[in-house]
Amino acid sequence: MQLYIENTIVLTVSYCFYGTFSWYVFMSIKSDFGSEKEIQYFKAQIVSYLIYLAATWLWTLNELKVINIDAPMLLTLAVVCHISVSCTMYLWIKYYVYHLQIDFIEKKWFRRLFSIPIYFAVILIVSAYKYDFVFHVIQKGKRAEIIYDKYYYLLYVFFGMYFVFVVIETIITATKLKERDRRQEIILFIGYMFILTPIVVFSHFLRVLTVTTVSHLAAIFFTYISIQETRVRMDGLTRLNNRRVAEEYLHKTISELVEGKEEVAVFMIDVNRFKLVNDRYGHLEGDRALVIVGNVIKKVASSNNCFVGRYGGDEFIMIFHNRLPRLNNIPKRRNTNQRSIAIEEYFENNIYNTLCKRLNKELEEECKNLNLEYELSLSVGYSVCKNSKDDPKVIIKFADEHLYQEKESYHKKNDMYKES
Repeated sequence: MQLYIENTIVLTVSYCFYGTFSWYVFMSIKSDFGSEKEIQYFKAQIVSYLIYLAATWLWTLNELKVINIDAPMLLTLAVVCHISVSCTMYLWIKYYVYHLQIDFIEKKWFRRLFSIPIYFAVILIVSAYKYDFVFHVIQKGKRAEIIYDKYYYLLYVFFGMYFVFVVIETIITATKLKERDRRQEIILFIGYMFILTPIVVFSHFLRVLTVTTVSHLAAIFFTYISIQETRVRMDGLTRLNNRRVAEEYLHKTISELVEGKEEVAVFMIDVNRFKLVNDRYGHLEGDRALVIVGNVIKKVASSNNCFVGRYGGDEFIMIFHNRLPRLNNIPKRRNTNQRSIAIEEYFENNIYNTLCKRLNKELEEECKNLNLEYELSLSVGYSVCKNSKDDPKVIIKFADEHLYQEKESYHKKNDMYKES
């Protein structure tokens, strides 16, 4: 009797801790934790886990003979427990597929096929009310007990499909990535999948429910810590460098500038008429549009060895550290002032204009490839720094002013086109 009391106290205290921590994580989730879809899936995962935790707690108390649950109620408890733990696993995998921006997430076939195994699993679990496929309840004297049936292994088959499919695709995606941080994040996710899956499987075979609750709590903890680390240096939605990192990089680059030989160019990039996308298609589609823009900018930036980040809202920043063009690359001038003007003309004609055209061309092609119902285009402003004592904030301000001049020019041009 004393042992039952001690086990009950330890179990209850442990589950209270698991639940309290999970609720703390749920309440800590903010809009900068990722895209709207990522936040929805992560919150749903925690809610599903809390339901599983409550059901498991009652079931375990019954196993310890602290309480006596009748057969119909125990069967319902088992159904709720298995559905909630299945949904917890499914939502965790779905969250990470979106979080890691795996290549296939926007494909129609993926959205249709990814939910099929969980639907079959839920149907199989609910069938326990009528058929002895996965488990059933028996009465042993005054106590009810759950007995697992021969088709119970099918639940593992369904989730094995997720495991094999997601691991293979994430490995393929990791091999294509150039960003070291994202590759490491994907490798950590795969590693955790290999740790979590055997624990869940063996805990079910051994009927040790408390082990499964700990493993799923660890999944929530792993996700939360991963997000917190990412938020320090990276934008949660686009996976680009965040504003703080961009400003630090610009400050460092300007301070190390070799005057007379190098220049630092700051490009501020803004999505034209982005508000219309949000208003007409919703914020989820707006998030998707920003990710598409971010990926295009990152692609162009990587080919030019540029730093790129999301500055805020629909505004991005690109920092270009470049050697000044040699004299034979520009027309000969009589004095230093004329030479400076020639360098500025060379930069605008050969770097700025080329960059603007390439960004918009790449974005147009990407929109066509994804069959978007709307068009996306970019306005770009820039400012060039040639002095290591220049204030980075002033450089950004000048680039912003030029950006808004370009946006005004874009709106005037398009408004005139519509009127004609």
